[in-house]
Amino acid sequence: MDTRPTSQTAHRPSPRRAPHAVVLALGLTLGLTLGLAICALTPSPARAADFVVAAASAVPETYAPGTELTADATLDLPAGARLTLIARDGRMITLTGPHQGPAATPGDGAAPGTPRGGLLSGLKGLLAGETARSSVLGAARADAGDLPPPPGLWHMSADSSGPRCARPESFLLWRREAAHAVSVTLRSDNARHADLVWPAGDNDLALPRDTLAGDGRLLVSLDGTMRDFQVALRPADLAGAAPGALLAWMIDKGCNRQALALIARVHAGGSSD
Repeated sequence: MDTRPTSQTAHRPSPRRAPHAVVLALGLTLGLTLGLAICALTPSPARAADFVVAAASAVPETYAPGTELTADATLDLPAGARLTLIARDGRMITLTGPHQGPAATPGDGAAPGTPRGGLLSGLKGLLAGETARSSVLGAARADAGDLPPPPGLWHMSADSSGPRCARPESFLLWRREAAHAVSVTLRSDNARHADLVWPAGDNDLALPRDTLAGDGRLLVSLDGTMRDFQVALRPADLAGAAPGALLAWMIDKGCNRQALALIARVHAGGSSD
């Protein structure tokens, strides 16, 4: 028997990756795949609106009040159409058809060029609902119980309680129904007046000049029916201001029906005061 050792071929093990390297590579691959999938499924952030439609006449439903528009949107308005827009910087722009092109150019209007925080969102809230949209155009039906805006910007509606805006030099109450005379009593931090009379046939009533000396609460009794107003007086720097600046202030103070009256007036081509 041959007892010499048999020559054996040495087997070298194939190189192997360290376990942590494999895990790292798999993690990077999976992370990249997952990231690409999320990007594909996640919608791009919506572009913020530059304008909101405040009022519209004889236009397609595409431009209904409350609609948001970007500055690069191309508008197509037929002949006879009228569209009033509020810009983010406070400009109020009224377009008449036929019009095909952008809403406005940077030089349009005389309002400041800086954004007014919350103006467009506040305007959309103001225009929410069919009642508000119809009120803007003076189309609210009395038999449906709607309260149309007062005829003037500074008429404080006495048909309900709530916030009201007024000029510091005059205070005007307004009522929708004027068939009967009404006994009026009013009280504020500044004045007390009793036994005032709101004559039959008069829709508005001028209150004494000393009714309010500043922003504050005004209690008005109409034949014993109480109205509770929180009145904001127009600041001096808004006298003669651009309509958009006045609108932003009215919305901020909650004077919604007066803000609607302002939009309706500007839309019709009138002044803001």
